[in-house]
Amino acid sequence: MNQASLATRHLLAAIGGAAATLFAPCRCWAADQPVPPWDNTLNVMQNFVAGPFAQSVIIISGFAAVLTFALAGDNDLVRRLAKAVIGTGVALIVVQFLNYLAP
Repeated sequence: MNQASLATRHLLAAIGGAAATLFAPCRCWAADQPVPPWDNTLNVMQNFVAGPFAQSVIIISGFAAVLTFALAGDNDLVRRLAKAVIGTGVALIVVQFLNYLAP
């Protein structure tokens, strides 16, 4: 019985060592692939659309909602604009949070 458990231990150690070697991440695997020329351009566009452009759209929507409320009173259009301001604000916060988590 002792010999069978010793052989099982050696087998498990060999399988574990092989699995650790095969599934270990290697930095050189990703280093061989070239960077596409448009990658930097897409990153700049993404940062602009999720940054100052989205903030300016939210501010303009907020001003439009306040101005519409001041001129027309409480109606359906004001409610829709207010919902748009709140929705885009929450979406922008979520996108910025996800960009913070995954650099």
